[in-house]
Amino acid sequence: MWQRQWRLALLIVALAAIPPLLYAWDSTSRGWFALPNSVLMKSVGNIELLPQLLGYSFYEIATLPLTHGTVTHRFLFLFPLIAVPLCLWLDRHKGTRNASQLALLFFGIIWFWHLQFVYEGYFYRYEAYAIGLACFAFGLKGQDWLFGDDSCLGPYKRSAVWATALILLLMVSFGLRGIRAMSKSATATMNIYHQHIQMARFVHNYYPNGNVAVNDIGAINYFNDVHLLDVWGLGSPQIAEAYLTGRYTPQLLQQVALEHDSDLIIIYDIWFRRRPGEIKDEIGTNWVKVATWRIPDNVVASEDTVAFYAINEVRAATLEANLRAFESELPPEVTVEVLTDYAP
Repeated sequence: MWQRQWRLALLIVALAAIPPLLYAWDSTSRGWFALPNSVLMKSVGNIELLPQLLGYSFYEIATLPLTHGTVTHRFLFLFPLIAVPLCLWLDRHKGTRNASQLALLFFGIIWFWHLQFVYEGYFYRYEAYAIGLACFAFGLKGQDWLFGDDSCLGPYKRSAVWATALILLLMVSFGLRGIRAMSKSATATMNIYHQHIQMARFVHNYYPNGNVAVNDIGAINYFNDVHLLDVWGLGSPQIAEAYLTGRYTPQLLQQVALEHDSDLIIIYDIWFRRRPGEIKDEIGTNWVKVATWRIPDNVVASEDTVAFYAINEVRAATLEANLRAFESELPPEVTVEVLTDYAP
């Protein structure tokens, strides 16, 4: 029986490998990477964080998901390292494996590797599937412990009950984080409308078939049929390759924007301090900064202020005129600052 289950599991793994292999073949044949740019550009290594995690108290661990950023990510990394081995250790005396153990092991492996390559996101944008999988796996295991055959645990029944209570307590913090996300959903929706949707509308009105360079491409690319240059690399393999090979410099970025013949450039200034070369400090030498838009009460946009640039003063004058004409169509909550008069 056990050998048959293993053969079935290996068959499922082999079948599951077919779609990513087909993707890799199709992507590389078109000059892209075998993995999606988003995976390559957003991947992070977190295994070095393990020694830092040991200094947290239980209270700190239980409340970490209420925060954003690195602290939350450290908790998510720590949780499977404690819970999964603990559950499997308590089941070590079982003579056979069952569905709950396999589900738990599968969850532990998936979540471990997920956290090696992906940041946690606002509103569970990246890890929602893993949290659902965790609830399913730990639910099966809790059912085995509390309502299954007592002989499976023998003298370890009490330990299993305490382990279940500990896991449920830790999972409560995810629920609290979910409540926090739900309470901010309306504001987050307005953030997207005030910033991303307005950028897409502006491009649609004045550059419907233009050459646009952007670092947050979602809404602009979704609502428009433009010639897009993603200066962050998710949508442009040339930029992604330059970053991954250490050749991402201000000079390269400016050269690519010129080759792209960009009509306008829309970026978050602060993003480029995270890349080699302190790009933001050198953008002004070749690009003309025309204006900024700032939104209030930001909870989900990457930054509250987005900047508009042009590759030369002639296009800066056109961009300024378009921005001034569009200003009356912006929601009143958006604060516009036109930096100077670029009229020739």
